[in-house]
Amino acid sequence: MTPKRLNVLRILLRHPSISLFTLNAPQQFMKGVTPLGIASWLNMVDGVQTLLEESSETVSVDGMDTSGATALMCELISSTILTVALTGVIY
Repeated sequence: MTPKRLNVLRILLRHPSISLFTLNAPQQFMKGVTPLGIASWLNMVDGVQTLLEESSETVSVDGMDTSGATALMCELISSTILTVALTGVIY
């Protein structure tokens, strides 16, 4: 993820109207995947780290997409384990 995109993500996370629902609900425009799930699936380590660290602990690692998959499951589906360590959760 480029530094400019990470900065946009930080700005969005700090916006006063951002809600817990927006950060953790499956997003229709992302094919029903959560923001953390899509960042994990696309192996965007910086994006995952930013979502987890800059969201004031409002992004849930256990949030599920419309198929019932969590961000960790999305990471495993993408055949990489680079971002699994960032979540601090290993099942």
